Amino acid sequence: MPKETPIIQLLPLGPRRAAAELAQRSDDELMTLAAAGLVEAFSELVVAPGILLAPPEMPVSYYRLKFLAHDGAPAGYSANLSCLPEESFCFVTLANGDGADFIGSLVTAISTLVDLPAPSAPPDLSPRPDRFPAHAGTYDDPFALGEVDVTARADGPSVLVPTLDPTTRST
Repeated sequence: MPKETPIIQLLPLGPRRAAAELAQRSDDELMTLAAAGLVEAFSELVVAPGILLAPPEMPVSYYRLKFLAHDGAPAGYSANLSCLPEESFCFVTLANGDGADFIGSLVTAISTLVDLPAPSAPPDLSPRPDRFPAHAGTYDDPFALGEVDVTARADGPSVLVPTLDPTTRST
């Protein structure tokens, strides 16, 4: 996560308040955060500006509804929380078992219990080279990689991870 990104200001709030703050952001802000890879910054809280739904025997449709989710699966257990805050809808699953994701149940619950708006065209998620410079900077992954340097070049972004590059390690 870039050190200078304002989203860091939300980290001390904890997942519940961070989710509430993110739910207030505009769709354009969420798309920018998604493109920057910053939507999973809050203890694995996922925030998306819309959802793709494929109910049984129906075509896949995109709905522009803010989506918040968090899941976890320690050995022997599975849990998921999925919310559409604009629709006052949350779906929670808890299971004593590995790999219990209940995706079919979530799709059924959303498609039958939520008054969905008309489907819309999904956002264009193709790379936007004109935005590459905005994502240049030094990122910090305290769990695995350490410092990660991203630079914008004419031929695309360049990523340097010193802990993985033997030519940059100090001896």
